[in-house]
Amino acid sequence: AHVDFLWEFGVASSFAGALGLQPGYRFAILEPSDLFPADLVQEHTAGVNILQRDTNLRLQVNYTHVVEQVGRTLSNDRGEAALEFRF
Repeated sequence: AHVDFLWEFGVASSFAGALGLQPGYRFAILEPSDLFPADLVQEHTAGVNILQRDTNLRLQVNYTHVVEQVGRTLSNDRGEAALEFRF
């Protein structure tokens, strides 16, 4: 696939203090081809990592809001969760 433009920028703020919280934000934009007039997609993702250091557990919860170019009719907003254990 031909990619004309792909740009991604991520910012994360970390303060793993007493609660073990790490908030984060990501902005991404994708415009894959000049051949299709309505293919621009922007994503805003906000999330938080919740750390449990005594047990080496991390819960990651994210929500992504997708802004699509006029002419696209897909609904791509989504929520995600992942649980990680380190040995």
